[in-house]
Amino acid sequence: MKILITGASGFIGQKACIYLNNIGYEINAHCRSFCNLPSNINLLKSESLDYIFSGKKPIKDIECVIHLAGKAQEIKK
Repeated sequence: MKILITGASGFIGQKACIYLNNIGYEINAHCRSFCNLPSNINLLKSESLDYIFSGKKPIKDIECVIHLAGKAQEIKK
């Protein structure tokens, strides 16, 4: 099964990517910043999910999306 995980650089996202990869799933990990993941996980680095779904770099045959991205903090000016 091919899975897309958003928020792969976060604590939960990183653990989910590694766990699901270890039990045999094909993982596509999306993050906006640095991700320290095993080399057999497909890392999709971009500012927005639009990059993935707009056709610029389409992901084919995704069977499941696990959305773990969230707003961690807001910096006020």
